[in-house]
Amino acid sequence: MTSITRDIQTLFDSGTAAGLSDRQLLDRFADRRDPGAEAAFEALVRRHGPMVLRVCRSVLPDANDANDAFQATFLVLVRRSDSLRRLDAIGGWLHGVASRLSARARVDAARRRTVEGRAALQVVEAVGPETAGNPDRDESVRIVQDEVRHLPERYRAVVVLCHWEGLTQEEAAARLGCPLGTVRSRIARARDLLRRRLERRGLGPAVIGLEAARGPTGLDPSLVQKTVTVAMGYLSGGGTTVLIPAAVASLVQRTLWRLTMIKIGGISAAVVLVALAGHGFGLGLGRGARTTPAAPGDQKPSRAQAKATSPGRVQSSVSGVVRIIKIIPDGTVVKKGQMIVELDSSNLHDQLVNQMITSKAAEANYRNAKLAREAADHELKAYVSDLFPREESEAKGEVEVAEKELAVVEADKDVFRAGGDIGELGRKRQELELARAKLKVEKARNRLHILTTYTRDKRIGALNWDVKNRHWDELAKQASWELQKNKESKLKDEILACTILAPNDGTVVLSGAIEEGSNVREHDVILRVVPPPGSDASSK
Repeated sequence: MTSITRDIQTLFDSGTAAGLSDRQLLDRFADRRDPGAEAAFEALVRRHGPMVLRVCRSVLPDANDANDAFQATFLVLVRRSDSLRRLDAIGGWLHGVASRLSARARVDAARRRTVEGRAALQVVEAVGPETAGNPDRDESVRIVQDEVRHLPERYRAVVVLCHWEGLTQEEAAARLGCPLGTVRSRIARARDLLRRRLERRGLGPAVIGLEAARGPTGLDPSLVQKTVTVAMGYLSGGGTTVLIPAAVASLVQRTLWRLTMIKIGGISAAVVLVALAGHGFGLGLGRGARTTPAAPGDQKPSRAQAKATSPGRVQSSVSGVVRIIKIIPDGTVVKKGQMIVELDSSNLHDQLVNQMITSKAAEANYRNAKLAREAADHELKAYVSDLFPREESEAKGEVEVAEKELAVVEADKDVFRAGGDIGELGRKRQELELARAKLKVEKARNRLHILTTYTRDKRIGALNWDVKNRHWDELAKQASWELQKNKESKLKDEILACTILAPNDGTVVLSGAIEEGSNVREHDVILRVVPPPGSDASSK
């Protein structure tokens, strides 16, 4: 009976959740006490799941890998739901996360196949019968997705809703809570931006409608239910190691880690992203990040071109051994600035994240040491200019008061003597008061003498020594910070060097047995770009 009641309640909650906006569903899901929280999350999965699964399948040829990336995307949504509640629609955000996770999973899968000794990729029908076995079309889809991911949020949201989720412009306007005219203008602006960017990358404008023409991807009800169950278990923190597959847990953990590093990295992380954005890198990609080249005019030559020892000669400038994950086929005619080789930068990305953390810690240590040194400087100056003068003045005042009291006691003794015999007891009392007054004067003078002769020099010496120690510690922490920054900068250069551009126009001639999957060392010659006869490059 309890089970039937629960099923009826879930059905009722799902029905009421279907008409809510993304923001309302996130609000309901965020309220863990709401009995419709699970139904709200399931509504989000059913609403955006077809788009997310389509993105995953277009990048990952293996259906199991695509399903893992699908689940990982919604698990990241679970952990980031609180920060997304200000968005009216989360389709654009989910599209970006799914693209990054899929790219990461793709390279992880390629690395796993290499380790296991499989030389060829398994081709499975994961993106629809009309695109299976068509690598050019798959590559076009991935390029479109990459460009959509780099659109501003307001444009990406309408593109995802209208092209990937298949909504009409009127439905998209209702989902976003904005006028229809705004959606139409954003769609037009987004198409214009995409058209120009795709043309610079050698794709025709017709590719923009590629995903929309494929129609929605059907969701397996068991996949939806499994995702919701795993997400709710993941949210509660109980039994997650049993519910979540290892591959999914790894993707989620690394993605959340990099999102956190981006957040705490502040300006430094933003600088890294800006520096690497033109080369298709991002910390969100993490291990196995797949690089997509920007337009030839937007790229700067990598260190591989700078170190070329002869015209057209291209060699690796990445330290150690690195694997080639993409290379232009032998005999291909290329233009100067075109991406011709992509080296595996996954380990470098991981090292960069760890190095950024180390650099931040070193910076914090340096700034703390600087504050400690400044505090020591202030304490020394305060003692010399304020504290000691006050102590000295107080000690001199005590001496002056004690001397005046002694003078009064001596005057009283003379008065009593002049007045006649005061008796034995009176004389003893006067002698005791006189001795006390003299002792007080002596103690006050001794305190003043010790303060000016010993205490002052000892205290100033100790404060000076503390200042020197703090200064040496500050210099050491500063040197350590500079060292860590240099390491971070070197890693950034290494990552940029993983994307190699053609140094000149010409024909690609591979060196020896070089191919995708080959390992190369620093300074190993990968290929040559032979310039056409009669060109300036060929005459050099």
